Amino acid sequence: MWRSWAVVVWMMAVLAMGASADTRQAQQGTQTDRAAAVRIADTRARAERGNADAQFALGLMYVSGNVVPNDDAQAAGWFRKAAEQGHAPAQWALGILLDEGGIGVPQDFVQAVEWFRKAAEQGYWRRT
Repeated sequence: MWRSWAVVVWMMAVLAMGASADTRQAQQGTQTDRAAAVRIADTRARAERGNADAQFALGLMYVSGNVVPNDDAQAAGWFRKAAEQGHAPAQWALGILLDEGGIGVPQDFVQAVEWFRKAAEQGYWRRT
């Protein structure tokens, strides 16, 4: 009888430790989610104020779909805002989106070449 109670107590302790670890992970995940939300809000605020680096960063977030839901049209819009300010990496990124097309972004080789050219004139180019 003693052994069976010892096993039950041991199993409860193991389950409690697992639950405790899950709780800690959930709390850490919540803290991470909050920190990411703050970074996204900060980047969006700077982008809306016209900061080309922030516009490019927000475009990358939308095209990757890792931080915010994937949205090629949003990405293209933010890349275009930065590209029009002369941001070479944004010009290149916009060229790629236009070259490949995407959901909400029609394929346009002529515009893609123009954005690639503008980036290249600033010394920025990447192999794709």
